[in-house]
Amino acid sequence: MLVDSMKLAYETFQGCRLGAPYSEALLTALIPTLEEVRESGMLVLDVPDSRIEPLPSGFKEVIECDPDVERKTPRSRDQQWVNLCYISAVELRRLWAAGAHGAVRSLGYAMHEVPNEISLGGSPTDWDFEFRVAAFHWSDFSSATHDALANIADFDVDRVDKLVQREGFAVDMHGYSRSREGPNGNSGNAAYNPVHLLKVIGKFTDKS
Repeated sequence: MLVDSMKLAYETFQGCRLGAPYSEALLTALIPTLEEVRESGMLVLDVPDSRIEPLPSGFKEVIECDPDVERKTPRSRDQQWVNLCYISAVELRRLWAAGAHGAVRSLGYAMHEVPNEISLGGSPTDWDFEFRVAAFHWSDFSSATHDALANIADFDVDRVDKLVQREGFAVDMHGYSRSREGPNGNSGNAAYNPVHLLKVIGKFTDKS
């Protein structure tokens, strides 16, 4: 089956963002597909029917491509984002299996628009907010995910380790800090409050 890998990635990250029960099945299909994208350099590629058949009804029609579709390749500068999609998908599957659904939703939110940007031939130009959403569950992520996220956001990991402890840096997109202590024991991490965000946005733009 000819599949648009970025449509599959979008649907997967969107499902994770929402905490949808079908997310695990999508992740199972996405991870080997992104492995093949990284090897071939093609965003549209043939994948085994057996990989797509287990997906819930409706997804096959969304991700399947016509045989005459343009075989897109990511620009060299977008390879870093493709790699982040892969690393995030592997992390999301691990987090899902561990029952860390808050971390799944935050990382899914941070990633869900990235595949669309890659498909359109560009990369996200302002990803600071999404990074801060993911950072709310920083302590739940593996070292590989720490490295990939910090690199894409032009931080070093040690700097992020310190920033997530500071009020206003990490963004609680899903209201977890209103019901329990935030990650790293910091209940002061910013909940998703537009007025509050206006005050803190740009506060951490100095990455030195």
